[in-house]
Amino acid sequence: MAKQTGTVLLHGTINNITFYEMDGTPYARGKSSLTRHRVLTDPAFENSRKCSARFGAASVIASAVYRTHKAQIQGRGFIGKLTGLAQRLLRKGINENLIKEELVAFIQQQRDKL
Repeated sequence: MAKQTGTVLLHGTINNITFYEMDGTPYARGKSSLTRHRVLTDPAFENSRKCSARFGAASVIASAVYRTHKAQIQGRGFIGKLTGLAQRLLRKGINENLIKEELVAFIQQQRDKL
C-alpha cells in the first residue's frame, strides 16, 4: 500500500486503484483479484475453509463454557485462551462434551493459580 501525498486526497476506487484512509493517513492500493466466491469454492482454499469451520465450532463451545463460568474468570483475553484450547482439542478429534470438561478444568486450574 502506498501513502497518498499532495493537496488533493482521493477516496474511492478509480479503475483498479482503491484510495482510502486508515487512522487519519491516506493510502492507495491495487484491487485484489480474490473474491468471496473463489474462497468458498476454489480447491486451493480447502484448508482455509476447514480451519475456519473448526475455529467457528471452537468459538461456540468456548463461549458456552465462558458464559456459564464467567463469575470464576478474571483477566482480559480469557475467552481467547478458551477458544484456542478448544480448537487444539477439536483438531485432535475430541468430542464436544469432553472439550467442555477440559475447558472447565482449565478454568478451575487458572482460578487456583490466583
